[in-house]
Amino acid sequence: MEITCVTVDCADAEAVAAFWNEALNWGGVAAAPDGSGAVCGPPGGGIYLEFVRVPESKTRKNRVHLGCSAGTLAELDATIDRLHRLSGTVAWEEE
Repeated sequence: MEITCVTVDCADAEAVAAFWNEALNWGGVAAAPDGSGAVCGPPGGGIYLEFVRVPESKTRKNRVHLGCSAGTLAELDATIDRLHRLSGTVAWEEE
């Protein structure tokens, strides 16, 4: 058995998929015409992210966290700036 995707419930599937696609420099977004869901993944295939629109609003903290690398320490500030331009926010910082 292997993981093929991570599915995330959200209010705007296409917008969230677009953010992660740009954040991860992936190959693009495929969205359902009715807005019910969207996916993004690396250009060469592999594990992808799936976002599904749900009617209820978020009432608790996120239960899924994606661990990502910003590259080298020298690239960290530029990566954070790029993610801020994509509307990302810093949840916490570690020393």
